[in-house]
Amino acid sequence: FFFKAEDGIRDTSVTGVQTVLFRSGGFGGKAAPASLSALFMGGGGGSGSRNNGSGVQGSGGAGGGIVIIRAGQSAGTGTVTANGGAGMASDNDGAGGGGAGGTVIVMTASGTLSGVSVSASGGNGGNAWPAQAPGTNNSAAHGPGGGGGGGIVHTNVAGASVTAANGTNGTSTTNVVAFGAQPGVTGTVPGGVLTGVQGAREDRKSTRLNSSHRCISYAVFCLKKK
Repeated sequence: FFFKAEDGIRDTSVTGVQTVLFRSGGFGGKAAPASLSALFMGGGGGSGSRNNGSGVQGSGGAGGGIVIIRAGQSAGTGTVTANGGAGMASDNDGAGGGGAGGTVIVMTASGTLSGVSVSASGGNGGNAWPAQAPGTNNSAAHGPGGGGGGGIVHTNVAGASVTAANGTNGTSTTNVVAFGAQPGVTGTVPGGVLTGVQGAREDRKSTRLNSSHRCISYAVFCLKKK
């Protein structure tokens, strides 16, 4: 006969006295197409099914958002991030998948981006029962979360430090086995020169963005009306 384990992460087939554990960690996130006509937020990571955990254990990570900066002039240093969040770990259950990276567009009419770091990376998958001994033939392993896919970063001038890395997959037990979990796919940093983004012109003499958020840190830019 055939049954699916209650945690929903691994299947167990039993034929007579023979038991086979199917490796079924989370799939890795994929990359979205890079297009200025359709901007994508990062998708949230899938949650791991559970029957022993509590609270937020096994929840998927949040996806990255969309950040657009159109500056008349840029100077200084700063960080712009739209990263996916990490999947939550679990005990005797399946772990959550990492959230995908979002989309970042940074344009400046003049100046440099040499002091700017831009990141739209995928979150790492959560670990499943990481402190548990593996057991015979990794029999105690549960499904770790897959890594989130990297996002998309557009800039119109060179110089910024840019990354859209993939999230790594989680592991299970003290043997740190992937148990079938996959990393995400690396994101996209389109080449060439970004010449325009649809939208109204800036109409403020100056704007200073130096606030900080748990997930997004803003660079400091100056917008000048011509």
